[in-house]
Order: sequence, then structure tokens, then C-alpha cells
Amino acid sequence: MKYIANVILIVLGLMTFSASAGSLYTDVSLVRTTMKIEGEKLNPFLARYKLGYQITNQLAVEAQLANSAKEDDINNLDVDVDKFTGLYVRYSGDSDYNGVTMYFIAGSSTTKLKWTRNGISDSETFEDFSYGIGAEERSGSIQNMLYTFEYIKYYDSNDLDLSGISLGVRYNF
Repeated sequence: MKYIANVILIVLGLMTFSASAGSLYTDVSLVRTTMKIEGEKLNPFLARYKLGYQITNQLAVEAQLANSAKEDDINNLDVDVDKFTGLYVRYSGDSDYNGVTMYFIAGSSTTKLKWTRNGISDSETFEDFSYGIGAEERSGSIQNMLYTFEYIKYYDSNDLDLSGISLGVRYNF
């Protein structure tokens, strides 16, 4: 994971010297996570914020930060995504499909989970390679605004499986 973070940092450094005109963007999303832990399936919600830099029409880098919007519980197990951070590289195709642009996203993420069972609380932090696919459509009423939909696989192991589906709004500066 450190390798991916270093590659992203190098790309961020190189883009400051880029001759092409890049642009910043931000995105605010609500994420419904699907978490399989200890044989149970839970669905906590996250409020996510992205800050990205569009290097070319197809390539962007972005940082993501999310916090819990709603925890979930089942069978006396209360689980909350306390904090999520990620660094990603994003690639979108040359053309859109009826105004919708598809993209792929990959990078490194860190997720801190907190849980309580029978009055006993604990937390653990997980790091993994994350990947996903998304789509965005330009708003007809606001020039620099897009509506976004994204699926990302955040973490996958024998102990924990964590993914998320999000709906959001992106604004290009």
C-alpha cells in the first residue's frame, strides 16, 4: 500500500510541473457500505468528501475522507466506520454515453472500524488496495456540476469484506 501512496504522491508532484491546464474538483457523497464481519452483514452509512485534480481529460488523482453518518447493528454487534481515508488514481474514457461518463478508480485506503458487543468496545484499522467503477452525468442546470454514482471495494479478507455504493454531487472549479 505504501507503494501506491508513493506513486500517487509522485503523480501529484509531477502535475504541478505539467504544461497542460488541469482543474480541481470536489465531490460530496453519501455512501451505503456493505460489510461482512464475523458472518454478519451490516450496512453503515458514510458521509464522504473528495478533493481531486484532473490532470488530463482521462486521468485524475483524488483524496477521499469519510466519517460515519449512521452506524448499524445486528445480534448485539454495533459497528461504525469511524474514519476512512483514501488516495486514488482515476481513469475515464475518451467519450461519454448519452451524457454519462464512466470511470475506473484504484488506490490505497485506510478504514478505522469501531464496534461494541455486549458493552465491550474495541476498534481496528484496516489498510488495503481499493478499486471500483463509477459514472457521472453533467447537470443540465448548473454548468460545472455533475451527479455521481460509484461502487468501490475497500477491503477484502477472510475476516472482513467492505464495499460501498455512493451517490453524490461533483463540482469542477
